[in-house]
Order: sequence, then structure tokens, then C-alpha cells
Amino acid sequence: LSSTLTSRYQTRENIITTRFATHIASLQVLFFIFYGASGFIARVFGHHLYLSNRNLYICSRQVSNVIPVFTFVLPIYSIHRLKHYRLKIDSKIRSVVTMESRGVAGSRNYEEFIRKKYSASSILVFSKRHMTQNQTASEFECRKIGLNLVEYPLYRVVQAIHTFLSMASLPLLLHVQIKYIFGSTFHRNIKIILLLYYSLALLHSAAYTSIQIHAITSSVIKRPCDFFPPTYVYIPLHLTINVSWYGLMFSLMAISCERGVATTRSSKYESKGITLGVFLLAFVVIGVFGTIRYVYSFEDFNVKVWSVLAIPPGAVNRANHVAILNTSIGIICIITLHVFSRINKKRCSVNSTTLTSRYQTLENTITTRFATHIASLQV
Repeated sequence: LSSTLTSRYQTRENIITTRFATHIASLQVLFFIFYGASGFIARVFGHHLYLSNRNLYICSRQVSNVIPVFTFVLPIYSIHRLKHYRLKIDSKIRSVVTMESRGVAGSRNYEEFIRKKYSASSILVFSKRHMTQNQTASEFECRKIGLNLVEYPLYRVVQAIHTFLSMASLPLLLHVQIKYIFGSTFHRNIKIILLLYYSLALLHSAAYTSIQIHAITSSVIKRPCDFFPPTYVYIPLHLTINVSWYGLMFSLMAISCERGVATTRSSKYESKGITLGVFLLAFVVIGVFGTIRYVYSFEDFNVKVWSVLAIPPGAVNRANHVAILNTSIGIICIITLHVFSRINKKRCSVNSTTLTSRYQTLENTITTRFATHIASLQV
């Protein structure tokens, strides 16, 4: 019992953070695999399944676009996991406060501070046939290419559901950010990355809602050829959607890196500043910018597409390459976070550790476990 109470608390905090990150990764990977698999099946077997019914084919691709569902499930799942972890660690704190502590002077006051702190905070990538339309196309051709599709009843139903989920996720994501991330006892580095992660999900929900509202209003106009989104609408909204989605995957990589450092340097990590968090933040920004530069070129946006969500025909192949790479990276992140979670869990169960060391390990394990769940849901 030579370590201080602070060290034990930090170890438990590390456990919580690592578990949390593992859950996030698992959540994200799960959704991304479903998204990619359904798109692949629709592209390869679509003509046989839907008998060349284009409207039904596009509707099936719209159904497989589960990103709005992910941004809706993410805050709900996060609240559930964080409440569970906080209740768990609170019970751990209450059960060990009666243990003898031989740490530095003032450790009992710190223990009381920790107890009060916890009781107060119980916590379309569509690879489809893109129909281009020049300015001289007839209204009949414009209606055939796009307007007939969005007026298809099944498409309208799916569009309404996705729009509702995106709008409903906005207050939920804000609630998670303010109450469960910003007000948590997590290390400042993981706080920076998690706040970025949920901010990107919030950005995606806001952009997706704007896109669908624009699509609905455009489809009720009198001239069918005006249905196609203009360039000044298509480019910013389309890039915003993809920046947020690519950013979620790079944030997942940043969470895995942060949890790795927190696990391997658990004895000294809690005393460090936010240098690592700022570095990983810059890594996400540079990574997203580089991905956008790889996927898109200025010439890709010279064609008209029927939806803001539709990728320009010239960028489809590169976007598919990035999607495959993102899925592979997401799976690696889940495996990595699971390993870190088990390491921290074993540290927490060692009887020779001190009271402070147990606090640190449990917090680290729970955080990593949470990140793993979210990553699994996303992928």
C-alpha cells in the first residue's frame, strides 16, 4: 500500500474511459459493416432482386443508409453506458472508502471529494447509376430521372423516418456532450476527442436534416428540372455530410491511440496535460482534409445529381476504396480497444494495488469499454 489514493482513482478512471471508447468503436463498426454490406448486395444482385425496377432499387439503397439511425442511437446508447459505469464506480467508491489508506497526507479529503463528485454526476454512400442531365433536357426526362423516384411512396416513407431520426438526435447529442462528456471526470485528452466525436455526429445530423428538408421542398416545385440541387447547395452540404462521416472514423482512431497511451503509461498519464489531445485533434483534421482531397476533384461537381447525398459519378470508385479502408480500420480499433480494456481490468483485479490505483484502473477500464461499444455500433 505504497501508492497514493490519487493513483488508485486515476487507474479506475482509466478503466472507465477505455471501456467507453471500446463500446463506441464497436457500435460504429457494426453500423458501417451493415451499411457497406447492404450497398454491396444491392449493387451486385439489385437487378435480379428488383427486376430492373429503378425506383424500388433506389429505395432499397435509401433504406440501407443507416447513418441517420446511427446518429440517433449513438447518444441514447452513450447515456445508457455512462449511467451504468457511473453507478458501478460509485458503488465501488462507497465499498472501499472504509479501507485503510496509507497514501500521502490529505488523501482522506481527496477521497471525500471523489465521492461527492460522483454522486453529483450520475450520469448515399450510394454506388448507383448516376443520371446526368444537361440544361437542355426536357421536363419529361427530368421527371423520369429524379422526380418520379422521390415521389415514390416507399422512398417518401424512408425519407420521413430518416429525417425524424436526424432531428430527434440533435438534442440528444447535445445532452450527452454537456452532461456526460463535458461534465465527466474523464482525462482532458479523452474529453477533447469525445467532444469532437459527438460534435461530428451532431454536424452530420444537422446537415442530413437540412438536406432532406431541401429535397422535400424541391420535389413539390412546378418545374421538374429545378428539382436537381444547384451547385451552391450540393457542394457544401454534400461535403459537410462526408466530412462528418470521415471525421467519425478518424476520431475512432484517435480514441484508440489515446486509450493506448493511457493504458501503457497509466502511472504517469493522469499528471500530463492536453498535448496528446491537441495532437490527436490535429490528426483528425488533417486526416479528414486528406481524405476529401483524395476522393473529390473540382471536375466531379460539374454534373447534376438527383440528390445531395449522391456521390458524383467520377468519385464513386475512390469513395468505395475509402469505405473499405474505413471498415478495416474500424475493426482494428475494436480489437485494440478490447485488448486495452482487458489489460486495465486485470490491473484493477490485482490485490496488491492500492486504493488510489484501483480508482485509476477502474476509470480507465470503463472508459475503454464505453469506447469499444460505440465503435462497434458505428462500424
